[in-house]
Amino acid sequence: MSENLYIVCLMAWVIIGVLSLTIMWSRQGQGTGLVLAFFCNMALIHWFSGVITFFPWYSSAEYSTTTAGFGVSTAGMAAFAIGCFGFAPLFFHVEDETSPFRIAESDSKFLRLFLTIGIGSLVLGAVGAREIPSAAAILSGGQAFGFAGIGFGIWQSYLHQDRKQLLLCLAAAPAFPLLTLILQGFLGFGVGYTIIVVCFFVAIYRPRWTMALLVIPVGYLALSFFVTYMRDRNQIRSVVWGGGRMEERINQAEETFQQFEWFDPLNRRHLDDIDRRLNYNWMVGAAMAHLRTPNDFGKGETLWMGVLAIIPRVLWPDKPIQAGSMNFVSHYTGVKFAEGTSVGMGLIFEFYVNFGTYGVLIGMFIVGALVRYADRRAGVELRWGSPIAFARWFLIGEFLLLVGGSIIEIVPNLVLAVVLTAGLRYLYPDHPSMGLPEGSVDTSTDSPQL
Repeated sequence: MSENLYIVCLMAWVIIGVLSLTIMWSRQGQGTGLVLAFFCNMALIHWFSGVITFFPWYSSAEYSTTTAGFGVSTAGMAAFAIGCFGFAPLFFHVEDETSPFRIAESDSKFLRLFLTIGIGSLVLGAVGAREIPSAAAILSGGQAFGFAGIGFGIWQSYLHQDRKQLLLCLAAAPAFPLLTLILQGFLGFGVGYTIIVVCFFVAIYRPRWTMALLVIPVGYLALSFFVTYMRDRNQIRSVVWGGGRMEERINQAEETFQQFEWFDPLNRRHLDDIDRRLNYNWMVGAAMAHLRTPNDFGKGETLWMGVLAIIPRVLWPDKPIQAGSMNFVSHYTGVKFAEGTSVGMGLIFEFYVNFGTYGVLIGMFIVGALVRYADRRAGVELRWGSPIAFARWFLIGEFLLLVGGSIIEIVPNLVLAVVLTAGLRYLYPDHPSMGLPEGSVDTSTDSPQL
């Protein structure tokens, strides 16, 4: 790839990011930040490594492989943007933009319900309930309700102008990475959760453009947090995965961050850490080099497995399909990994190994349309005063954000989101309000600015 074309690819990501934020803040946005969250998650695993590879003082053995993969991932994001901003709006309804906000006395009940399900699922998972067949999938869906609850709490704080409740909800954002670090030894899941909460807040409160500049110091702080974690990752996981007591885990985390390292773009170790852990481009490039003939491609193999994964393990105890890459990365790249190493495929890689570049373009176009529609529906149901319908669409959007995982993980979770919210609707029927009922709020004025 020529240098000029590479710069175009880097700038294309910036344009798509700005477009995501601009449309979200427009009066037609009506979303909950899921589109912006999707972009941020994709940028973490594709754009950052693309930037580092462009540094003239940094050389990598996978340079050509990474640049080739970065070109395909950029094309995929362009297709995502077309599906998201060009195709999905064709299915929106004008009345969604003019309907008033609705406040109901029962809203606090649903807030407590969502948070209880989320926290309860997290606790059950921590005490070993995931070992029960099919329980892991259900608990994963249950935990997602916790984020719907936090989002619903942010929305309630907006309606009632309750700054105390807003601060409590936002306090959860930085807590997630620390929580997943101590409980699981992983940082990535917590970062993804933080992105969801922050993007929800930005979508609802729509802070002034000047506050958008905070993304620079916040991004720098996040990179510093990451390189500090990577430095001591083995020690942290040794304590967590070794069954260490909670006190030992907290002490290890405290010791790690007492020696906090600020990210240095000239530090080779820092750049290597980002390149190793946040570079999904090289996998795409490796697959491009490895798959030579049409018969080498999967032709929908992993997508079909995603459909089969819907069958609960309690009904199919010997089901060979598992969450994760299931060795597909090695199979389609020819690269062997250490025994026990789990490497996430990512959406771009999965679409490519199944159908090539056209698969990436079509797949990301469809994903873009689905994410934008789910985001829009979640926002509309929230404003109509239909908490469970909001939760359904928000959960669907949440599971579409598993950009570093695989279709095998996404499809069953989408079905689970529909099933769980259908059960809640049966237990707690709520009805969206379409007119100007008592408790409605006029939306003729703009959202309050921060």
